[in-house]
Amino acid sequence: MVSIILPTYNGERYIQGSIESVLKQTYQDWELIVIDDHSEDGTGNIVRQYADKDSRIKLYRNEKNLRLPASLNKGFSLSKGKYLTWTSDDNLFKENAIGGFVHILEKNHDIGLVFSAMDIIDEHGAVVGHTPPVQDLEEIHYKNIVMASFMYTRAVYEKVGDYNIDLFLVEDHDYWLRIAREFTITYIEEPLYRYRTHPGSLTETKNQQMQEAKIALLKGELGSCGLSDAVRAGIYRELAIAAFSIDRYGMMKDCVTHMKELQGDISTLPMKVRYAYKMGKRPTALLKRIYRALK
Repeated sequence: MVSIILPTYNGERYIQGSIESVLKQTYQDWELIVIDDHSEDGTGNIVRQYADKDSRIKLYRNEKNLRLPASLNKGFSLSKGKYLTWTSDDNLFKENAIGGFVHILEKNHDIGLVFSAMDIIDEHGAVVGHTPPVQDLEEIHYKNIVMASFMYTRAVYEKVGDYNIDLFLVEDHDYWLRIAREFTITYIEEPLYRYRTHPGSLTETKNQQMQEAKIALLKGELGSCGLSDAVRAGIYRELAIAAFSIDRYGMMKDCVTHMKELQGDISTLPMKVRYAYKMGKRPTALLKRIYRALK
């Protein structure tokens, strides 16, 4: 059986579609555990209607808002499946997603985590893009290449444990890093998931906090043993981009310098970051407006 955890907070706009995408799976041996993180809208009523009709769907409500990592931990503590995943109230599984992941894990018992490419959809459900293909699994040290389309085994959960409640907004990337240190991971090029971007998503509303959390996570990863120069350069590249995006130009310059020392050039950096680095000082208001126009 597959346990699917669905943490939600005020998700009434999209959650019906998310649940329907689970119901439509070609693989039907699953349980859906919805953790309502003290929503103030009609989310609970929508989920309850589904739970009343299908015993595989279970609804639990937090007595107070605990945020995503704690809600995930609660959901997985209640799970019974051999295989585990989680989804969001605004995203959608493709019909063959769960079955596709299970097939890989059943066929390859040495794999602990499998993840796939994704379609990017807008607020109306139209496909507007796709995630870039993963070229090298080592990218996981500095990019969240797993993102939102994945499945892992109960053995992973028992070994790695809970999501870190102190790493809100990067709790998933931290978890993938912890898995990668202990288990084999693999990637499916076929998109099995639809990831929604819209004005109310965490990515859109908490960018400052997300970049700060990303910086803290990647700084910690730099302390890991056995990283190649290429991986370390990749970490410094992502740190430089994150620092630039939140106007921490001194840090950006230091990270670009380290990157240059490790790989000899900075050509893989976005143009706006290279310009800021070559200027050698904090950009003027005019240049910052130009940078924003280049986004």
